[in-house]
Amino acid sequence: DVAAAIDLYQAHRATLDNAWQQLGNSDLSLERALLSALELIMLTPETPLDARLIKREANWVYEDEALEALPALQKQVMRMGPDNADQIKSLARDLRGALLDLADAQ
Repeated sequence: DVAAAIDLYQAHRATLDNAWQQLGNSDLSLERALLSALELIMLTPETPLDARLIKREANWVYEDEALEALPALQKQVMRMGPDNADQIKSLARDLRGALLDLADAQ
């Protein structure tokens, strides 16, 4: 529920911003980090049907080096499968829009 998430974010924004800065993230605001992560999710490419995962030590990696070079967040979305990835991308788009609307309103 995007509206509930935005309400929760607004209600706890000061605490979240403070915690974010205490984690050493003073060069990038929490809101900018959230927007960047949502944009990265939205830009996740479709997983090619012939994409293969191979086991390398304790990890599964894409055999295609171009896919493996993608950011971890995008690889996680790709591994959800196409239907779930589409749902996550749609939610990211809606949440990003709501965050931008919130920023414009302030």
